[in-house]
Amino acid sequence: MPKAGLLVQMDSSQHQWLSHIPVKWWLIAAIDDATSEIPYAKFFPSDTMFANMHVIRRFIEKKGLFSALYADKASHFETTRHGGLHYNVHPQQDETQIERALKELGITIIPANSPQSKGRIEVAFRFFQDRLIKEMRLAGIKDYDEANRFLLDKFLPWRNERYTIKAESSYMPLPYGTNLNTIFCKKIERTAANDNTISVHGQIIQIPPNKTRFSFAKAKVTVCILSDDRILVLYKGSIICESMLLEGNRKTKKEEKIEQILSQREYVPV
Repeated sequence: MPKAGLLVQMDSSQHQWLSHIPVKWWLIAAIDDATSEIPYAKFFPSDTMFANMHVIRRFIEKKGLFSALYADKASHFETTRHGGLHYNVHPQQDETQIERALKELGITIIPANSPQSKGRIEVAFRFFQDRLIKEMRLAGIKDYDEANRFLLDKFLPWRNERYTIKAESSYMPLPYGTNLNTIFCKKIERTAANDNTISVHGQIIQIPPNKTRFSFAKAKVTVCILSDDRILVLYKGSIICESMLLEGNRKTKKEEKIEQILSQREYVPV
């Protein structure tokens, strides 16, 4: 792309990043297609919806809004898969939570058809698997908390200063008053019962009266579930209630297990 902020490539790489820890972690990163800058990347134990949302959000907080995101067809990015685990009998499927969040910010998501089509991010991961691993070993990194601090505080600044290409910027600032907590979340719609309550994953939440309405009976509300299990209830875009998912919520745990199973993919060279 001729300008920074027109296209951002994003992907995840599962690898044994620390030689003394046999478990393979996921490195999720996003790179500007015009400049090759990687403003943010992070290690995660699983390649989940919330992990990818976190990286996109931090990228935007550091650089601003970009025009399009180029990502693979993982289940948390796209729902239009057919056959196997992803088959759905409905020809038109609901958008994913990430598609919905990006649409709210005016960002277009472009699905990549192959790893080769994401050239810049694939080259970056090969670089990480070589140089980053060596640098972390020399620095005596003991665990993934230290690895993330080293990646963000040391390695990325060094890498970006050395390999970023200069280009005119088209990044845009977030509109004033934008609350990213109500965008980068899991959103579901509910209708309040006559007693001003809603059910979220089998958990009953009481909506108190406020200046907007004394009663929310029969009112349609939007429930935002955040990555830290906070619940925000919105009415016409305004937060009217806050709560927490109870520990051990059965439906939530089931959904997390399904997402972990679907995210356990590895690219096998042909």
